[in-house]
Amino acid sequence: SGSFAVSAVEMALWDIKGKALNVPVYELLGGEVRDRIPVSGYVFIDTPEENVKLAQYYMSLGLPGLKVKVGRDPQSDIDRVAALREAIGPDKIIRIDADGAWSAKKAIQVIKSLMPYDLALAEQPVPVHDHEGLGLVRRSVDVPVAPDGPLRTLEDAVRYIRMQTCDTLVLRPEQTGGLQNFRHVAAIAGAAGLSCASGSAGTSGVLMAARLHAVASCSNFPYPSDSHYYFLADDVLKGGMLKVEDGTMSVPKGIGLGVEL
Repeated sequence: SGSFAVSAVEMALWDIKGKALNVPVYELLGGEVRDRIPVSGYVFIDTPEENVKLAQYYMSLGLPGLKVKVGRDPQSDIDRVAALREAIGPDKIIRIDADGAWSAKKAIQVIKSLMPYDLALAEQPVPVHDHEGLGLVRRSVDVPVAPDGPLRTLEDAVRYIRMQTCDTLVLRPEQTGGLQNFRHVAAIAGAAGLSCASGSAGTSGVLMAARLHAVASCSNFPYPSDSHYYFLADDVLKGGMLKVEDGTMSVPKGIGLGVEL
C-alpha cells in the first residue's frame, strides 16, 4: 500500500505545520487527552526462563504490562504465559499476539487454555484474511479479540466493525498512512463502541514521538502502547532516547513533533 513511505512524509508535514504555527502536533490533532502514555514491554518467543528475565527488566521500568508473541507451539505458549504471570503478578496486563498462526479452532482451544492467566487481549489469532474465523473466535472466548497487521485503511476499520469480528482495533500510524488516518480510524472505532491499542512495527524516536502525539489526542486507548523502542541501543534524537518513567512516556512538549535530530 505504500503506507510506510506515505506516513513518513505525512508526519514530516505535521511537524512543519506545528512549527509554522508554534504549537505541538497534538494540538493540531484535536487537543491532548493525556500528557503521559503508558507503554508495554515486547516479549518474543523464547524459553520461559529468558522471557521471565526480560519481563523482570520491564517491571524494573514500572511498565503496566506485556505484549507476548505466541503461536509456534501451544504447550510452549501456555508454559511461557504461565511463567510470565507468576513473575509479574496479578495486576499487570498480558496481551498475546499470534500473528495469524492459528486456525479458528486451534485459536479457541489455546486461548481458553490461557484464560486462567487473565489475558487482556488476543491479537490476530487467525490469518489476516480469515474474517469469519476471527468472528468465531470472538464469539467463543471470554477474552477481547483484535485484528492487527491488516488494518491499514478506513475501509478496513469499517469492514471489521460491520462484520462484528473484534472488540479492539490495533493501530499503527505508519500503517494507516499517517496521523490523520490514525485519528480517523480511532474515531470510527470509538463511535462503534470499540477500543483501540497502539501497535508497533519497529520504532525510531521520531516515529515514537509521532505515535505519542497521536495516542495523546485519542480517548479510546485503554491499553498500554506497545513498542520496540527498548531494543534500540541509541537514537538519532538530540538529547538521546526518549525516557520511560513509571511505566509511561511523556508526550513531547515542543512545537511540531517536539523532537530534533
